Amino acid sequence: MDGGNDFREVLWRMKEKFGREVFRNPKRMFAVLRDLAPGMEAESNVLRQLGDRGLLTDLERLSELDKLGDADAEARRGRVLMKLHDTLTDYLQLSEERAEYYAEMLLELYDLPNSLPHRLPPGRTGQLAWTLDENGLMTVFGSGPMENYAFSADTVDSPWWGRRAEIRAVVVADGVTSVGDSAFYGCTALKTVTLPDSVTRIGEWAFADCASLDGVKLPPALRRIDRGAFSDCKSLSEIAIPEEVSMLESWTFCNCVRLRRVAIPETVAGIGQRAFQGCTLLTQVRVPRAAWVEENAFDASAVLTRDIPHVTEESPAPRFQPIPLPDWLNGSVYQKFLLLLFALTVLFRHGILTLLLLAAPVALLLFLDRP
Repeated sequence: MDGGNDFREVLWRMKEKFGREVFRNPKRMFAVLRDLAPGMEAESNVLRQLGDRGLLTDLERLSELDKLGDADAEARRGRVLMKLHDTLTDYLQLSEERAEYYAEMLLELYDLPNSLPHRLPPGRTGQLAWTLDENGLMTVFGSGPMENYAFSADTVDSPWWGRRAEIRAVVVADGVTSVGDSAFYGCTALKTVTLPDSVTRIGEWAFADCASLDGVKLPPALRRIDRGAFSDCKSLSEIAIPEEVSMLESWTFCNCVRLRRVAIPETVAGIGQRAFQGCTLLTQVRVPRAAWVEENAFDASAVLTRDIPHVTEESPAPRFQPIPLPDWLNGSVYQKFLLLLFALTVLFRHGILTLLLLAAPVALLLFLDRP
């Protein structure tokens, strides 16, 4: 890798002589490299193609964000790292060793050695990727839904299950559309979760048994919170359900023993069994009057007043309203019309004899009204 080390020195000389501005213009950069790095056409070509694909511009912008440290900056760092890795390995088809070399060199060139891991590739999960830094911040980034993970024998097959005790904060980047089933189950050190507006579903048991979780703001576009999603989150004190959610599934907030405030919008049409069971500090809940509520939804909770309709097992509230039909579709006129059409079809396709064989029962059905 001696040639590579020489190329690193060339880049640092370029930076000292022309400033980092030279890397913003791929054509000028390549022209300078031809003078400063004769015999290093392969290395120069890699850098030029990275510039053509906008990676050098992305890294320049990250260097300006490096001191911010907010959730959005972390998400952007993750996306750039993923793009950098995919460009080096998939587009340029470099080996993992060479890809890591170029990535490390560029991060140092843009004064980013501490903001992104040098180790490539980042963790992958389906079409998404993730990083976990030394402070316990986990970032999930990419485009599309998160995979669903299976729970069995007290383990989850998520790629970060073995490091769940290190996870203290989770940032899901914009572009991710769901949090998968059991994704963060049992992350007992997890305290805060940041979800983007692009997330429309939180899978079943996604944050179950996150005993330290005390801060999560659900995005306004969220439509589904599947069963048990926040069960046994013993530090969760309040939650606001977005208006797009139409159903609180079974066990959603079961055993959230510090839950005091729940905002349920009028759009929620039902609350499933044991949804708030064991919420011992939850004393008052306002539920839309049109919603149906399972009889045991608030069992073993401290709820003293509920603005809900009375529902019993003998007379449960309907989950769906019937669609009203015009009277002529419900009455005997419509039945007679269908039977007459049937008789005409038999006449034209099978002849008068077949129709005569059916005449008696058809006549009864056509002209006798049933009570």
